Amino acid sequence: MDITLDDKLNVLQQISQRKLVDILDTIPGTKDLIIEQKLMKILDSFVGVTVLKRYGVDKIYKMEEGLKLSNSQRIFLVSNNLIACKRVLDQIQSEISHVTRPHVQVCHHLLVMPFVPAVLHNLVEEEGLAELVTLQTLSAEFIKLDGNVLSLENPMFIDLYYHKDISLLRALARNLWSLQLIFGSPRLSLLVGKHSEQVGKLMESMEQCLGASSLENEVGALIVMDRSFDLTTTLLTPVTYSGLLNEVTEVNVGTAVLGKSQVKLDPNKDQIYGEAQILNIVSNQEKDPRSFEDLTNLSSCVVKGQRGPLSPKMVVICVIGGITCAEIAACRLIEKSTGIRLILASDTILTGNKLVQRIQEI
Repeated sequence: MDITLDDKLNVLQQISQRKLVDILDTIPGTKDLIIEQKLMKILDSFVGVTVLKRYGVDKIYKMEEGLKLSNSQRIFLVSNNLIACKRVLDQIQSEISHVTRPHVQVCHHLLVMPFVPAVLHNLVEEEGLAELVTLQTLSAEFIKLDGNVLSLENPMFIDLYYHKDISLLRALARNLWSLQLIFGSPRLSLLVGKHSEQVGKLMESMEQCLGASSLENEVGALIVMDRSFDLTTTLLTPVTYSGLLNEVTEVNVGTAVLGKSQVKLDPNKDQIYGEAQILNIVSNQEKDPRSFEDLTNLSSCVVKGQRGPLSPKMVVICVIGGITCAEIAACRLIEKSTGIRLILASDTILTGNKLVQRIQEI
C-alpha cells in the first residue's frame, strides 16, 4: 500500500506522543497532570486520555488556583512563559508550606514546552526549590491543522519583533529538522531574512550533531522566510471564509469556539467547510486559475540546485512569525493550478485583530 502525504504528516503526532510517554514512563507511580489552559488543545492534538492513563496519569487538571491534588507525583505542563512558570512555582511553594501528610514525599515535575529557558533554572534556585522541582523539556512536533498546514501553535511575532527574543528559533529549527527526517533533505533551500538564516544555521548544526535524513528526498525545495518581509498582509481584512472565521472567533488548534460549543474545522469531514474555506466572500464568482498565469508556470520551472536540475513536485514553505489565512488560500490556488504539493509550516496562523490585541496587551 502506498504511503500518502497525510500518512507521513501523521507521523508528527506519533513522535510528539512518544516524547511525552517516554517522560511519563520515567516517573514512577500514579500521577496528577496539571495543564496550562492554552496547552490543553495542543496536548489533545497528539495524545488521548486513554494513553495518558496507560502511563500512570490518574487525574488531569486545568491549571488554576486552589487545586486539591491527590497523588504524590505531580506533573505541571506549562509553556516557557516566565509568568506562567512563576505561578506554578508559587503554587508549589504554597503546597509545601501547607503539608498535611509529612510522611508522604511529594514530587513536583515541571514539564516546559517547547524548551526550558536558562533563566528558569535561576528562578527555581531563588525560590529555594532546586532540590524539590525537576525541570524537563517537552518539544512537540508541528501540529497538522488543515490538510498540509502545520503549526506550532506558539506565536513568535511579539517575541521576535518587539522583545527581540530569538530563543524560540531553536525550537522551530528542531521541528523543521524533524520534518526532514520524514521527507528527506530538500534539494534546494531558500532562506529569506535574518531569522530564516539563523534557522538555517541551526538546522545545519543539528544535522552535523544528530545526523541528516537518509531517505530519498521528496521535497524539491525548502523556503523559509521572515514575516517582516510582508507585514502589511497581516493587517488586511481577510476575504476568505476561513480568514473571517479566524478573525471573529477563537480558533485553537483547528477548533473553533462558539459560545460554549466547540467545532472541529476539518475539511475532510465537513464537506461544506471544505468547499467554502477558501472562497472569496466579497465576490460571488470563484477566482479563475487563469488569472494566476504567473503561477501556472511553476510546475514546469526547472531550478539548478547543488545536485543538478530539479523540477519541484513538493515544496515546504515556512513563515517565521505567523502565516495568514490569505496566504494559505493563495497556496491552495497554486496547488490547484500547478499540481505542486505545498506543505505550509509556521509558528501560528496570524490574524490582524489578534495581532493588534497582543500588541495592546504589552
